[in-house]
Amino acid sequence: MLIHCPKCMAAYEINEALIPEKGKKMRCSNCAEVFTALPADLQNRPEKVEPEEVLPATDVPEEMGDADESSNVEEISTGEAEQGTDDVVNATEEVAKPEDDNPMDDIFKRLSQQTEGLFKAENELSHWQRFVLKFKKVVGFHSQVFRKALAGVSVVLLLLCCYSYRFEIVRQLPFLHYVYGAFGIQSVVPGEGLEFENIVWDMFEEDYVRKLAIKGFIVNSKERDIDLPVIHVEMLDSDVQMLQVLNQTPDVVKLPAGGRLAVNLVVNKPSPLTKYIYLTFIARDK
Repeated sequence: MLIHCPKCMAAYEINEALIPEKGKKMRCSNCAEVFTALPADLQNRPEKVEPEEVLPATDVPEEMGDADESSNVEEISTGEAEQGTDDVVNATEEVAKPEDDNPMDDIFKRLSQQTEGLFKAENELSHWQRFVLKFKKVVGFHSQVFRKALAGVSVVLLLLCCYSYRFEIVRQLPFLHYVYGAFGIQSVVPGEGLEFENIVWDMFEEDYVRKLAIKGFIVNSKERDIDLPVIHVEMLDSDVQMLQVLNQTPDVVKLPAGGRLAVNLVVNKPSPLTKYIYLTFIARDK
């Protein structure tokens, strides 16, 4: 016999013995319409029916009746129908085949469980942890643009620190001198490790010209060879005001470890107000 869905008029083959006098709840597999099938609704199958006019029969779970006489219509018992439409839907979902389940329902179910888990975890956070999370949200810490900007600022600050403390860094890691040198950055204090010893100065006249002689030694106190920088001489008065400046480049380029170099500087026409002599080193011109 044939039964038709009252909504979409889809035709199904069904065993008339499965339909009681009071009728049986059915669900159309084509449009999901739930309707009551009565014996009066059954129709004889025509001798010639186009294949597309009758939907093919599919396997139905044993709870739905005899597999040999089953159809695409999902059967619902009269007792289940009395529980209302919501119960009908739940009953059909329980006997539905796994491949007929809506995958979106599983997705929404998992999302709901994850959301509930997040809310539960957030409620268990301390006040300080909540403040940190709120602060990150306000400043946009989770934003990709913010993270890139923060990384850029961090790199700039790191480079500035490396430049500002380059002398201290090279003292601890001497090989980094070559890294700074590759960028043209002076990372070694000129004359570091060199000391002046036994420095004396005397003012005299020679051929009616006033001169100032500075004598002493430069000593290498380190256990490594040191490049000799330019000797910088400053002549000051009694108020420590600069009067004259003299720069002299030693003939020796490198002073070996523990070595000494004699200093003999002569200043022509020094100021008669010279009271103090200040000696230091400056970098050689490259």
